Amino acid sequence: MGRDGKRPADLRGAWDKVRVDPVLKFMVVAVTAYGMATFEARCFPLKV
Repeated sequence: MGRDGKRPADLRGAWDKVRVDPVLKFMVVAVTAYGMATFEARCFPLKV
């Protein structure tokens, strides 16, 4: 159950908050950029 006890917890409400809240939007972009940079750094030796 979700916090209100009426429906199961899902990401629908969370994604709406990400669209509206600039701090959450920044955090999503920062985590995505960090993950992409980390993945690229791990794959760089394979490109050579």
